[in-house]
Amino acid sequence: MGLGPLGGHRKNVDPESFERYKKLRAEYLAHPGKVFLDNRRRLDDTLHILHGNYAHLRLLLKQLEDPAKEIELMAEANREGLYAYLREVIRLLHNYLASVLTWVHHCRNAMRDQYEDHPFLEAYQAKVTADFATSGLHHFMQELRNEMLHHELITAPITSKWTPTSFDTHVQLRRERLQGIDWNAEARSFVDSLTDDLNLEEVLDRYHRKVLEFHVWTVQEQVKIHKGEIAASRVLLDEIGRLEGFDIATGERRE
Repeated sequence: MGLGPLGGHRKNVDPESFERYKKLRAEYLAHPGKVFLDNRRRLDDTLHILHGNYAHLRLLLKQLEDPAKEIELMAEANREGLYAYLREVIRLLHNYLASVLTWVHHCRNAMRDQYEDHPFLEAYQAKVTADFATSGLHHFMQELRNEMLHHELITAPITSKWTPTSFDTHVQLRRERLQGIDWNAEARSFVDSLTDDLNLEEVLDRYHRKVLEFHVWTVQEQVKIHKGEIAASRVLLDEIGRLEGFDIATGERRE
C-alpha cells in the first residue's frame, strides 16, 4: 500500500516502529534546527502581512496607468468614484504603515531573544543602524504612520500631466501638507529635501525595496549560522517521513 512501517490504520501499526517514530518526533520537535526554522517562519509570516499590504496598495496605484481608468476617475460626473478610490488608497496606506512597525518590532524582539549571547546580534544591530536608524526615508515612513494612527489620516490627491502624446497620473502626498507635520529630525530632513509633491508609488517602492533587501540579508546570515542544525533536523524529518510513508522532498506518499 506504500503507507510505510506505521501502516494505514492504528491496528496495523508495528509497535517497534511506532516507538521509534515517537522518539524521533520528540527529538525533531526539540531540535535546534527545527526551532530556528519555526522562529524564522514566524518572522516570514510578519513579512507576508507587510508584503501583502504593499502589493494590494501598489496594485491599486497601478490602475492609474490605464488611460481609461484615469479618465473614469477624473470625470466631473464621477466624483463619488474618485472619492471611493482615494479612500481605498488611504486605507491601504494606513495598513501598510501599521504593518511596517509590526515588522520592525517583531524582528527586533526575535533577534534579541534568539541571539542575546551570540556575535550575530551585534552585526544585526550594526546593519539596522546603517540601513534604517540613519535613514530619513525610514523615519519618514515611521512618522507618517504615527501621524495617521494618532492624529489624522493624510489626504493623497491625484495629479495629472497631459501632453498631446502622453499622460502622467499619480497619487501624491502634498509637500505643503507634509511640511505642516511635527516630524522628528531625520524625517524632517527628508521632507525638507523635497522640491515637489511626493509620488506615493515611488516612495512606497523605494522603502519596500529597502525592507526586502534587509530581509534577504538577515535570512542569509542566519542560514550561515544554523546551516548544520537545519541539515541535521532534515535528516530526522526524512526518517519520520519514511516511517509515515511520505517522501519529505516531494510531499507525496512513497509507493
